Amino acid sequence: MKTIKHIIVSHAIFLALFGFAALTFAQDTTDPVADREAISALRQARALEAQENTASRQTATEERKTAIQEKVQDRRTTLEARAQERIVNLAANMSNRVDAIIARMQNIIDRLSNRIEKLTEQGIDSGIATEHLATAQQSIDAARTTIANIDTEVTAATGSQNVREAWNQVKVTYLTVRNHLSNAHEEIRASVAALKEAVAEAERTGNVSKAVRSNGTDETSVIE
Repeated sequence: MKTIKHIIVSHAIFLALFGFAALTFAQDTTDPVADREAISALRQARALEAQENTASRQTATEERKTAIQEKVQDRRTTLEARAQERIVNLAANMSNRVDAIIARMQNIIDRLSNRIEKLTEQGIDSGIATEHLATAQQSIDAARTTIANIDTEVTAATGSQNVREAWNQVKVTYLTVRNHLSNAHEEIRASVAALKEAVAEAERTGNVSKAVRSNGTDETSVIE
């Protein structure tokens, strides 16, 4: 009996101690302060994770933005290079045409000058024709001088920070040359007309032979 009673008492004490320990453990684990600290730590961890995710997204966005900008810059560089090439080719073609026109008009002036000299020797009053031809030569010389440095101007324009503004200056040069050539053309026509009139006047006054008149007319017709 004592043994059984002793066992029962021992069990009762053990259960009491176990219950007290469980209660104490429960109180420890349900401490409001500890809970708040745990929740706060969890929130901080989540906030930190969110910040890291945000930073990661921002980094990815910046990297993509940089990549796009690089592609745009590469594309812009390619387009600028192509535009510069087109400008250079256009300028070269225009310059070649101008040089050809100057050479052709100079040839006309030289031929007409020779003809005027011959007709003058035969008694034709070619003063007016000579004056117009001299003015034409001045315009040709001005055009030749103006176009002389066009290649340098084009190179400077294509390499300029402000291509549009620089190219406008090149256009001004071409327009100036065009005006000189236009003036030369008009003066050559005026010289031819004056020479024809001088030959006709000499024929009316009997100061020129039919052969001279014919030669003068044929030559000026070719030049015109």
